[in-house]
Amino acid sequence: MLTLAKLTEALLPLAYCVAVAMYGMAFLRRDERAQRWGRPAALAALAVHSLLIFALTMYHGHCLVYTPFELMTMLSYTITLTYVVVELATGERGTGVFFLGLALIFQTVSAMFSTGVDSSSPNPILLDNNVALHIAAGLFGYTGFAMSAVYGALYLLLYHEIKSNRFGALYNRLPSLGLLQTMGELSALIGLVFLSVAIVIALVALPDILPTFSYSDPKLIAELAIWTLYSGTLLARYAMRLDGRKVMILSLIGFFGSVLSLTVINALLSGFHKFS
Repeated sequence: MLTLAKLTEALLPLAYCVAVAMYGMAFLRRDERAQRWGRPAALAALAVHSLLIFALTMYHGHCLVYTPFELMTMLSYTITLTYVVVELATGERGTGVFFLGLALIFQTVSAMFSTGVDSSSPNPILLDNNVALHIAAGLFGYTGFAMSAVYGALYLLLYHEIKSNRFGALYNRLPSLGLLQTMGELSALIGLVFLSVAIVIALVALPDILPTFSYSDPKLIAELAIWTLYSGTLLARYAMRLDGRKVMILSLIGFFGSVLSLTVINALLSGFHKFS
């Protein structure tokens, strides 16, 4: 497994570079070959990354959530997987350079600084599958929300350009407002599904695993509030036919609210929700 891990870790940055180059040329130059090969390159990078995560998990014997650099490669993977799902669902490839570029950055940092970091003897609690699944599902959830926020920001930028009668680079290269809205909503839905899994695990399994677990844990309450905001937004979108601009604004508010709330909780109440 160590050989497979080293091989895939060496190949992965190259795979991501090829994918980013394809999407970049398609975005900037409208290169037809790049447009055609972008998705296969992204799928190849995703396949190599999947092999890397499998090899590292088997070699270390635990889910890759122990060190910051393990979390970075997981974050890179969740970005790529979520983006590929969104692209396959919508058929739109115009935003791949942004997300795969971000995935490349996280994976490069992880590969550069993970060498020499001991992850062979993690906190015993992290060896529990329920804890690992809770963390991984939460990571997928917040990645989906972050991507939804990016689509929301692009939507609002393009909306402002159109309202101002400025039909420049953004108008020519970005997907339509309708597609950006669909991609943002799909990313938020993916995030909501995974956050739901994380919350269910927290409510059902973690009380028996963590001695200090509390249903009044501020982080759990914050997660429930974030879940309520996103589920309410998506429900309002279809039940009340909320317009796209308001949906994208709520998506941005939800993401920055979640970042702010969790940052404040971590800073002021660092003793809560710790796996020790």
